[in-house]
Amino acid sequence: MLRRDFMWGFSEAGFQFEMGYSDAAIDKGTDWYVWVTDPFNIMNRVVSGDRPEDGPGYWDLFKQDHQLIAELGANTMRIGVEWSRIFPKPTHEAKAKATIENGIVKDVEIPAEGERELERLANMDALNHYREMIRDMKDRGFRVIVNLNHFTLPIWVHDPLRARASALREGPLGWVETTNVVEFVKYAHFVGSKLADLVDMWSTFNEPYVVSDIGYGRYPSEYAFPPGFFSVEGVTKARLNLIMAHARGYDELKKVLGKNSQVGIIYATSAVEPYDKESEADKTAAEKMNYFSNLWFFETLSRGELDRSMLGLQPAERVPELRDKFDWIGVNYYSRLVVRASAIPGFPLPWTIVPGYGFACEPASFSLAGRPTSEFGWEIYPEGLRNVLLMLQRYGRPMIVTENGTADKYDRIRPQFLFSHIAAVEDAVKGGADVRGYLHWSYIDNFEWARGFAMRFGIITYDPSTKKRRPRPSYYILRDIIQQNGLDEKMRDTAELLYTPR
Repeated sequence: MLRRDFMWGFSEAGFQFEMGYSDAAIDKGTDWYVWVTDPFNIMNRVVSGDRPEDGPGYWDLFKQDHQLIAELGANTMRIGVEWSRIFPKPTHEAKAKATIENGIVKDVEIPAEGERELERLANMDALNHYREMIRDMKDRGFRVIVNLNHFTLPIWVHDPLRARASALREGPLGWVETTNVVEFVKYAHFVGSKLADLVDMWSTFNEPYVVSDIGYGRYPSEYAFPPGFFSVEGVTKARLNLIMAHARGYDELKKVLGKNSQVGIIYATSAVEPYDKESEADKTAAEKMNYFSNLWFFETLSRGELDRSMLGLQPAERVPELRDKFDWIGVNYYSRLVVRASAIPGFPLPWTIVPGYGFACEPASFSLAGRPTSEFGWEIYPEGLRNVLLMLQRYGRPMIVTENGTADKYDRIRPQFLFSHIAAVEDAVKGGADVRGYLHWSYIDNFEWARGFAMRFGIITYDPSTKKRRPRPSYYILRDIIQQNGLDEKMRDTAELLYTPR
C-alpha cells in the first residue's frame, strides 16, 4: 500500500539533542538557553530547572546514533540547524535590500557585498560540523531533510527576559520585529548555499505558530515558552512576521538551490472536533478554530490572500508575494482538540477547549472518551492523524509525517501508539492523501523544552552519566514495521484495538 520509496526515519532538533557530551557542544547563545537557565523562571516553575547540557550529546555522538537508526532499516533523517551556532554574532551589517509595503516584506535581495560579509561573520567550524554530520547520514544511504529553525533564536534576535520585563517595549524582540524577517533570509541564504550539495529537502520552520501562539498567547503559567508575555498584538505580529519569513526564506532558497529544489514547511497540526456534534454552535466553533490553528497558514501561502484577522472576520487582501510558497508539507501530529462555543462574554476567540480530551487530559491516565493518555497528558487519538492528512490533501502537495510520538518512559503505550498511527497513515493514503513518509519523534529521549527531561519521547533511552544508549522494546517493533514497509495483517489487527477505521 505504501510507496516503495516511502521515507521511514526520525526527526531531531539541535537545541533538544546536541548538547550533553563535550563542552564544545554547549550553545549558550539562544533565547531558549537563557530562558531555561534563568533563576526566576526556575523558581516560579516557568521551566523545569533541567539543563540542556545534560542531553543525549548528539553533536559528538552522531555516528553512534546514525548507526542505531540505520540498523532499524530507516532511510531518512530530518536534522535541525541552529541559527545561533552559524551566526553567534549579529548579521545586521551584512547588506540586504528589503521591499516593505503596508507591513509586508515583499522581497529581499542580498548583494555580493552582503554575501561576503555573511562569510566573514559565520562560524565556519559549526557549519563544517553540520556538514560532517550530514555527510555521515548520506554515507549510510539516508535521505536528508534540513530544517532551518526549530523554535530557538540567537540571543541577538530575541532576548526573552528583556522583552518580558519591558512588556515588549525593549528588545531584541524576536518575531515581533519585522526586521528579523530580513535576518532570517540572510541565514537561509548562507546555510542553503553551504549545504546545497548534501541536502535532499528543505524546511524553513518547524511549527512556527507554536512560537507565536504559546509565547505570546497564554497568560503567565508553568512551563511557558519565551517570552511568556500575553499580548494579542504580539501573537498577530509574530504570526505575520513568521509567515513572511517563511515566504521570503522560500524564495531565497529557490534562488540558491534552483527551481527544482524541494522547500516546504513543517507544521503543528491538531484534529479539531466539536464537543457536541449535534450543536451548530459547537460545530461553528470547531470550524473557526480549525481555520485559525490549521488552515490560515496554508490558505495564505497557497492562494496569496492574507486574512489579517486570522479568523475569517474580514475580506482577505491579495498579496501575490505570499502565493504558492511551499512545495511539500511536513505534518506534525500528536493529538486532537475538542472545543465548544465560548460562553465567556467579550472573549476574543469564539471557542473554548474542553478539558478531558486531546491535549487537555490528566497525565498517564484516560481521557473522558476512555482512551489512554501519555505522560504529557495527551490523548492517544490516531484517527485525528488520518483526518488531518486527508484535510491537507486539498493543497495538492506531497506530505510527510515529520513528527509523531508519545511521552512514555516505560514503553507501556508506545507499541500500540505506533501500530495505530501507522494504520492511520495507511488509511489516509488509501483515501487519496499523497503521504511520502513517516518520521517518528523521536529516536532518543531529549530536552522537551520547558519540561526538560521529564517527557521521554525516544524509542531509545540513555544513561545521563555515561550516555550509553539503550533501545526500548518499541525500537524493535518499529524495526519490523519499517523492514516490511508497513503493517502486516496481525499488526493491523492490533492497531484496531485502539484505532477505528472509517
